[in-house]
Amino acid sequence: MISTLPLAKAGVVIHEFVENSLEKFDFSTETYLAKAAVSLAVVRRFSELVSDPSLAFSTLQLVRILSRDSYIACGLSKENFLDTLFSVAGFGPRTVANGQTTLEAKKCCCNLFFLSSRARREFKRYSELAESIRSAEDIQCDEVIFDLKIVFLLSGLSRDDPQFFDDCLIHSALFSLLERLVGECVGPFTNRYVLVSNECLKALFNVLSLRNAAPGKDALGSEISHELASLMKAYIARRTVDEEKEIEFHTNAINLLTLLHPSYYGLLFKKDLTVGSSELSEEDATDSSSCVLLDNLDLTPIEVILQVLSSQCDTTTARNHEFIRPTLVLLTSIASWNSSIRRYIRHQVLPPLRDVLQRPEVGHSLRNKVVRLMTSVSDVNAVAAEFLFVLCNFNVNRLIKYTGFGNAAGLLSSNGLLCKYAVDQKTEAHVEETDEDSDTEEYLAMRDKINPVLGCYEPDRPSSTDDMSEEQKEFEAMQLVNKIDEMMKHGVVVPGHIDKDGKVRPIEHVLQLQESNINMKKKPD
Repeated sequence: MISTLPLAKAGVVIHEFVENSLEKFDFSTETYLAKAAVSLAVVRRFSELVSDPSLAFSTLQLVRILSRDSYIACGLSKENFLDTLFSVAGFGPRTVANGQTTLEAKKCCCNLFFLSSRARREFKRYSELAESIRSAEDIQCDEVIFDLKIVFLLSGLSRDDPQFFDDCLIHSALFSLLERLVGECVGPFTNRYVLVSNECLKALFNVLSLRNAAPGKDALGSEISHELASLMKAYIARRTVDEEKEIEFHTNAINLLTLLHPSYYGLLFKKDLTVGSSELSEEDATDSSSCVLLDNLDLTPIEVILQVLSSQCDTTTARNHEFIRPTLVLLTSIASWNSSIRRYIRHQVLPPLRDVLQRPEVGHSLRNKVVRLMTSVSDVNAVAAEFLFVLCNFNVNRLIKYTGFGNAAGLLSSNGLLCKYAVDQKTEAHVEETDEDSDTEEYLAMRDKINPVLGCYEPDRPSSTDDMSEEQKEFEAMQLVNKIDEMMKHGVVVPGHIDKDGKVRPIEHVLQLQESNINMKKKPD
């Protein structure tokens, strides 16, 4: 046991353990007593071991391996041990540690912060952490990566007292690093710049999201919002050498933009006077390949965000839905903020209907992809539906035209809009600009044959009862009645009606169906 061995022999034992356990991540076979003994031994001699230049690195490797276990990590989280570790990691008085040792100490901090709440509480050296990020000389060095990981872990897991992050201006150091990265790398970001940028963007998102504000109020403040908008515009427009890394890179920038109050969106779309391009008319806006400016607004960020959304939809999994949600939320907010941008997005997502032979959710267009999200099992379905509803300028009939009633029923029901649609499908309840009300010849030719529930053309089919006798029809009808009655008795289905608030309610008496029918025939206010 290293707690009783002479320093030299303890070093030999540590070195042998490290060599045999570098890839060990599972300590479940060890007893709690053994883990406690190891933790105690390391804590007792840690300061002595890391003070010896020949043993410091291997000792920290030992700590990094042991701190992969949550029980040992908690055992290591003692005040004296942590003070020494934080100093070796560069967050305090400088020690004899070299760059390799400092990096290893930062890795130990990451493991401990991830698994031990006590280690997170004991860390008070936010100013030193901010200075370490600000003074990073070479982004090729991994120290800056682990500084950013530490910020990410502390801000994501220690949310009880966010004042620490404001007082030490962590966000200022992160902004400074982002500005440096975008200024140093000319042209597409190399993989190294993408890696550092991603860590910095994720850390900054956590730090800024700690700021609380009342709903609809600006939580970031004017200075941070201005800096965030201008920086994220640069990052959204920046490409990467490795195209496979570009979506994640832009997704992290989009996440940050969801924190920006709409009153600052003008900065994001501010016209760049250095761009040698003429302003386009709204008719030209349908051509995304040539569109740069519209109504004195730079639409480059919108083009990139829509590309990101399309790529995210292509790789949709249960895990990926968490990345799609912020993109949809941001697009919805931007579309609500400016009518010109809303019309442009609508032209990209919901162009004039031409293909009415396929269901709205079938196909590879952006419209098809977003409509598919409307019926997904995750909570992204409501966000996708809200996005399309905003693009339709809250026009129920237009939404159903593009998505089909079956896909839109969830949104309409939750928002009390079923009654509004059922009263008169031909009534436009919301007056819109005439340029949004154009129908293609293909759509007009097939409009009367489109099934509004499916949202596409449905060919005439022979009735299954055509060849039945009256007795067979009566028999099948009674069979259907009996099965529905059985399902109702078991609670599988419940009869419902559209209430006055436009939402579906279960009926308690058959007379409610008659009342509901009367309400449907009344004209809207």
